[in-house]
Amino acid sequence: MDYRTLGKTDLRVSALGFGCGNVGGLMIRSEPSERERAVARALELGINYFDTAAQYGNGQSEKNLGQVFKTLKPTAYVGTKFRLTAPDMTDISGAITRALEASLKRLDMEKVDLFQLHNQVGAERSADADMLSVADVIEQVIPTLHTLKQQGKIQFCGMT
Repeated sequence: MDYRTLGKTDLRVSALGFGCGNVGGLMIRSEPSERERAVARALELGINYFDTAAQYGNGQSEKNLGQVFKTLKPTAYVGTKFRLTAPDMTDISGAITRALEASLKRLDMEKVDLFQLHNQVGAERSADADMLSVADVIEQVIPTLHTLKQQGKIQFCGMT
């Protein structure tokens, strides 16, 4: 397996990551034994990065990945994502913090290696907040992510 440095981090991740999204439904709808077998095989092949999000199966992907990791106890990196919605716009910092706490609980972890914004970013915020403004990100999202990093709850942050 080839390994690469992830962005401007010190994480050496496998060139292939294990996606835990809705495609195929493995980490959302399959039996626990199937999930465990698939993750174990990925680890055997040298895959050391697992990508999930609160939106994948309404949190089921994170919960199932956490259960598999609790059983296998791998040395691997986990990245998860959060999406802000219109009601979150009154308290962006609080919404991000709550999203992280919920993800950590589902994953049964104390911290994640990568925590990423899962909204689009543009010149202006859209009415439904699917797209955040650059100002939202610079003035509220980034400072909150840095605070969570200082608290040791995330190792690195980003946008996807």
